Order: sequence, then C-alpha cells, then structure tokens
Amino acid sequence: MSRIRIIPTLVVIVITLSILFGGWAVYKNFGLEHPAEQALKQVPSVQSVKVMISNQNRTVKVTVWNVQDLQSTYHKIKQVVLQSLGSDTQIQVVDTRSEALAHLYQTLQPVLYEGIHKGNYTEMIQTIESRAKQANVVANVSMDSANVYIQLTQDSHQLDDIIPYNNQQQGVNPS
Repeated sequence: MSRIRIIPTLVVIVITLSILFGGWAVYKNFGLEHPAEQALKQVPSVQSVKVMISNQNRTVKVTVWNVQDLQSTYHKIKQVVLQSLGSDTQIQVVDTRSEALAHLYQTLQPVLYEGIHKGNYTEMIQTIESRAKQANVVANVSMDSANVYIQLTQDSHQLDDIIPYNNQQQGVNPS
C-alpha cells in the first residue's frame, strides 16, 4: 500500500523539478543571454558575442574587429552589460592579435606598468607610441579614471588590451 503513494510522489517531484529547471534554462537563454548578445552586436566594431552564465559567474566574451577608439567602444560595451546583466559580469575583449604584436606588447609591458606605478602617464604613453612606431606598428594609448586602453595595429591585426589601475597612491596621507 505504501508503494502506491511513493510512486506518484516521485513522479510529481520529477515533473516539478523538470518544470523548474526547464523554466530557468528558457529564462537564462531568452531572458538574459540572447537579449544581451543582440544589444552588444549593435555596438560598432563588435563582431561576435558569447554570454556565459553559470551559478554566480557571468562572463561576456566580446570579439572586436577594426576598433577605431578602444576606450569609447569598451564604455559602450560596459554600459550594455551593466544594463542587461549587472555589475558583477566580467567582460573579456577578444582581438585579432598576431604573434608579432603579442611579442611587441610583451616588450612594452615594463614601460606600461612602471608608468602606472610611478604615475608618469604622459611619459609612458610617449615611450609606448615611439617604440611601436619603430616596429612599424600604430599604437593608441588612452586612459580614464579606471583603465589604461592599449591598441596596437599592424596590417590586418589589432591587439586591444584594457588594464585596470588604481590612480590613488597607497600609503599617502593627504594632510
């Protein structure tokens, strides 16, 4: 007699869980991911978008091409991501870098990080742009209150990187 009650109970539990998980999957796909992808594809220079949501982690992988101004493009991408997915979403920018650009960027990183650490921003930008010019690469470096934006362009390849920094010096007591 108790076996008859267990089977209907298990069937109801399985159906309920299927509806709940199925509803979440539909909401995640059509309520979060798809609208965010469509909105991001409207941003100029965005070629493709992949939104990944799992547990508490949200990541947006944006492939860009032929970016004219990395700083304004990133701000537009960030604004769309904030509106559609929230502030806890990580943004990854994927570019079309070549091995030569990646190698040049590695050689420029000490100048970049030293400039950020010491606060010698104008000198850092001038050094990066002049070294890139010597390698026949066009470099665009810009900054805002939170990030340094690096663009290296050579032929049909472009390296785009966004480096967060803290522009407040540690240990200084303003008196």
